[in-house]
Amino acid sequence: MKTISLSDQDRQTINQAVASAESRTTVEIVPVIGESSARYNRADDIAGLWLGLTCLVAVWILLPAPARTPGSWGGLAQLWYPVALVIAVVTGFVIGVVVSHHVAALRRLFIPRHEQQREVAHRLQQIFFDRRIRHTSREHCLLLYVSLFEHQAAILADPPVLDAVSQEAIDILCRDFTTRLKNISPVVAITETVHDAGTLLAEKCSQETQGSESTVDALVFMTDS
Repeated sequence: MKTISLSDQDRQTINQAVASAESRTTVEIVPVIGESSARYNRADDIAGLWLGLTCLVAVWILLPAPARTPGSWGGLAQLWYPVALVIAVVTGFVIGVVVSHHVAALRRLFIPRHEQQREVAHRLQQIFFDRRIRHTSREHCLLLYVSLFEHQAAILADPPVLDAVSQEAIDILCRDFTTRLKNISPVVAITETVHDAGTLLAEKCSQETQGSESTVDALVFMTDS
């Protein structure tokens, strides 16, 4: 499964960026990194099925069925062939499932892009309404979400924030976020996007008194789908 290693310095860098951005706005900014947005068990099964069928064809080509000897009524000589085919299919299936589960690039081949996008959107909604990710008592929130397995980023804000900054501005912010993730490390991409989000929110949702609440650990890292 695709993952990254975050050092204490990485977390501190992101937390400082969040604290700085939140000091200029009334909106809470929550960066979230997820290893995957879904389990995709069906993809492992499909990979196993394809490898099982490949092994079946290989055995069928490399080991032709034994010819029946004229005048012989013994069946043991022919019994090993169907057994070999079954073993080839089962072995290929198991190996395919295991390899697919541990090799993200292979697993993605068996998951349609639209399914990945649907799962990321669904996971984004689940996370947004989970109060446990929040680190302040502010009413409104902007969520920055990175799903590593799907190579996708998403940004979600609650309606009052959208009314203030517009969906188009959020879409541009998300587009820039995605571009950064393609070219630089996730930590730097998140830090720069948090800064841009703070600038955008400071223009539309500024707070009268400058200052920030204590953000012990604003970054949320999710290892479960």
